[in-house]
Amino acid sequence: MANSVTLGFMLSVDELVFENLTSEDTKHIMGMVQGFNVHRPVETDDQSEEHLLDNYFRENVNRYTIESVIPYKLLLVLVLTGGFMAEYYYKHCKVDGDGVFVPGDLYEPSSVSYSIWRFFSLVPKEEKGTPVWRMPSLSAVNRTES
Repeated sequence: MANSVTLGFMLSVDELVFENLTSEDTKHIMGMVQGFNVHRPVETDDQSEEHLLDNYFRENVNRYTIESVIPYKLLLVLVLTGGFMAEYYYKHCKVDGDGVFVPGDLYEPSSVSYSIWRFFSLVPKEEKGTPVWRMPSLSAVNRTES
């Protein structure tokens, strides 16, 4: 008895949330949504199950091609992310003696304005004066730890 009451409550939680937390406009729009009819082939006496399956796969063979399996948006996001990361490392880092990328020197900005040209990296950054921060060398770190 308790299990059926729990199951009834769990199945009605979504309806409770919908009724109490959505606006009247959303309820009206959801009330106008029509159901989705799934096309089911009608089995007749002269067609066997094998014949129906053959017809189904012949009609739907174009749906399950390689284009539907490859997530193009995910591939685009991965390529863009890799490109922007490579650009960042190329512009803002230098290769250490061990072949490791380390941050480049940090300089104080010459002005506080940030133009659209600088945002798209069409204007090179200005590096004037002495650096505000420089990556400590590994030998300097080892000396301070000893």
